[in-house]
Amino acid sequence: MNDTENSLRATIAAWLRDQGHQATVEPSDERYAHVTFRARGLNLYVHTDETDPLFLFIALVTDLPDDVTDELPALRAAAAIESQLKVVKVAVDWEARTTTIATEQFVSTPGGPDVFWRSVGSLANAFHLFDQAVREQIGLSAATEFTQQLEAELASGNGEGTR
Repeated sequence: MNDTENSLRATIAAWLRDQGHQATVEPSDERYAHVTFRARGLNLYVHTDETDPLFLFIALVTDLPDDVTDELPALRAAAAIESQLKVVKVAVDWEARTTTIATEQFVSTPGGPDVFWRSVGSLANAFHLFDQAVREQIGLSAATEFTQQLEAELASGNGEGTR
């Protein structure tokens, strides 16, 4: 199956092109493909499953900020975003230093524009909230580390001059 055939991937790509976006189909096999496009300043993809046209999965993959030097703040930020937003999932791949932010849901009409663009809006919102949350977590981690170091110094008697 390819982009020129009457397939879900071709339908979504054509629809995105009609909306003014450059859409590219990247097939994995006969069943699965990614339709990549750019919207709201983000590189996104729709994961298509030719056997399940009512399943809508839109995602973006982004690099973790360089100043994230510990996995825990990123995981905490991911959990915070998932608890705040509907249908959004955030996965941190520490080895690859990437974050995948996705929306997944079942729709009653394949490719419904309202649901599609609302999902894209949720992804853009989640992207910005994750960046803010991870930076807050980095600040909390640094503050906690400083407090623990200070307490250790005080307990060992090295911090006598700070009383």
